[in-house]
Amino acid sequence: MSTIGQKLKDWILSPFSRNLLYLLLLCATLSAPRVYEHVSFYGFRCGHLLVAPLFFIVSYLITLALSLNRYLALVLKPIVLLLATVFLITNIYCVEVYRSSLNYDFIQILAETNPDEVSEYLESNVSTSTLSLAAICLLATLILPFLLERLQLKSKILTLASCVFLILSIGTTCYNWDFVKGYVYGGQIHKHLFDGGFRLREVANLTEHLTNPSIAQTDSLQPAKVIVIIGESFASYHSSLYGYDKATNPLLQTIENEGNLVVFKHVTSSETYTTQAFTYILNTNIHGVDDGQKWFDHTTVIEVLNKAGYHTFWCSNQDMGGIYDNVPSSHHVICDDRFFCEKNADGDRFDGAMIDVMTCDDTCPLNATFYHMMGQHAAYNYRYPSDYDLFKPNDYSLIPEHQREKMAQYDNATLYNDFVVYELMQKYSNDDAIVFYVPDHGEDLFVSNPNYCGHGVTPESKAVAVQIPMMVYMSPKYQELHSATAERIRQSTEFEFCTDKLIYAIMDAVGLRFADNDDVEKYSPFTPKQASL
Repeated sequence: MSTIGQKLKDWILSPFSRNLLYLLLLCATLSAPRVYEHVSFYGFRCGHLLVAPLFFIVSYLITLALSLNRYLALVLKPIVLLLATVFLITNIYCVEVYRSSLNYDFIQILAETNPDEVSEYLESNVSTSTLSLAAICLLATLILPFLLERLQLKSKILTLASCVFLILSIGTTCYNWDFVKGYVYGGQIHKHLFDGGFRLREVANLTEHLTNPSIAQTDSLQPAKVIVIIGESFASYHSSLYGYDKATNPLLQTIENEGNLVVFKHVTSSETYTTQAFTYILNTNIHGVDDGQKWFDHTTVIEVLNKAGYHTFWCSNQDMGGIYDNVPSSHHVICDDRFFCEKNADGDRFDGAMIDVMTCDDTCPLNATFYHMMGQHAAYNYRYPSDYDLFKPNDYSLIPEHQREKMAQYDNATLYNDFVVYELMQKYSNDDAIVFYVPDHGEDLFVSNPNYCGHGVTPESKAVAVQIPMMVYMSPKYQELHSATAERIRQSTEFEFCTDKLIYAIMDAVGLRFADNDDVEKYSPFTPKQASL
């Protein structure tokens, strides 16, 4: 055999003759997550082993590539095994906590998360012992490849057996391709990777996507002030306004008792994460109808109000920019003015900082303000000052002990949120003003799973986390000047409503419609035909 032929043969056999232990370890690490997931859900079945041949092929090809250069392999082998171990640990954690393996939603969320949120999540959800164990495992993967170099298995029988198994693996994988593809890359990962659909939420400069809508007035007198307060992670079933047994909304309850606050009973969010929800909540993009279009090509309520003569102001207690906040923060660029809160001297960022921000232009008779809050975003104990630490774990003796602290913290955050929203509404009590309050999404607090608390990643938890409150505050002057609209709003509290149609509710309450379509009449919960349902 020629020298080139001999080198090619040695290279093809090198994963078996020189790196068999590494190949087997890599194969086990890559295949373990899927096997673990399915065994956890369905128990052990022989069919689960059909995934092993595919991962053996993948591991062989990776090991073969690493064999091209000895010195390069010394660097890349630990890195490849480290990444595989991270994949393994992450999947096991997701299966144990979320009852789902790593999927598109997790990847999307991870890509759009900032360092502060990561820190808060780890503090709230991952114990020190778990982190320590994960760190030990990751450290071991950096050392193992060097140890395996000293434990090479050099046996012609093992090399031959490995070659035969590789051939059988290729045949088995080809024969069962449809099953293996669905088994390994099932659900959303398959959809977004195999079909080429995976992408991060696009960063958009909304000034370049203005739609110039044709607007018509349905009321000759527009309210002087329109306010939209967008909360965060507020579950309606933890609000005393919705029957919760703890007084988490005492201040808002007083406004309702005065007849100035309308509470809507059956409201859901379109999505369970901020970035996803913001692709619908302030524009004409309707969930399940217009999903094929870019969210930023839809008309926003900010553009509508700008065109109707309102001076628009964006006031946010969330971050101004970055991949994790690209969709919410992109709205401020089409407002006339904007303000972003910063952490105080103690490193805290409480929503109360927005109360005293001047958001109106006194030279303009019409003003519209958008508040974006931190609300009850996890970690909940970071969302309120110490004097709102009123609910204690001992107040939750009827629920499992491991849930009590988080429940108390969440209810304290909700109580503080009640104060902030109340104060923001009261700012406009003497004006001709209407205030909308709605969170971007809710929260699953141990409802779908006794061990899960979060935004919602599985179908069961998402069904819980879309349940949100919605309230409309109408100042006495608004009710006097717009009595017919105010009455329609009061009569529509039982209407089932999703926040992807919020723009139409705002336009209806302000006395605006699109001149070239009847979407406001069609989608607003306040229109006579909707309110009568």
